[in-house]
Amino acid sequence: MERRAIEPTAWGTELGWYRETRLSPAVQVGDLLFVAGCTGASAAADGPRAQMRRACEEIGEVLEAAGASWDEVVSMTTYHVHFRRDIEEMTEVHREFVTKEPPGLDRCGSHRALRAGGDRRDRGHRARVPP
Repeated sequence: MERRAIEPTAWGTELGWYRETRLSPAVQVGDLLFVAGCTGASAAADGPRAQMRRACEEIGEVLEAAGASWDEVVSMTTYHVHFRRDIEEMTEVHREFVTKEPPGLDRCGSHRALRAGGDRRDRGHRARVPP
């Protein structure tokens, strides 16, 4: 089965980090797409709602680069440092992007961020790429 790395052209120079570390924002295998952690870290200084929205936008850019959309997402896993504090904002932002059939969702709490002062959440998603 064919496997290909997905690199959104909208990410420009940010793709350099992925290439240097030999990682990919997403990998497509057949009609399945595995989206890696999109954190929205560039918007962290603007608060949790902005960071969550940016993370969802990043996921949308990855999906689009693969020829898919939020409508094809079948499973989501999200990790949060301040889960209880941010649950209402998370849900509101989620509803802006997931507007049709809801995917499966696992939300996990984490005791600290990967980077100091930055990433509050990380996301991994799986989608089906339409023919």
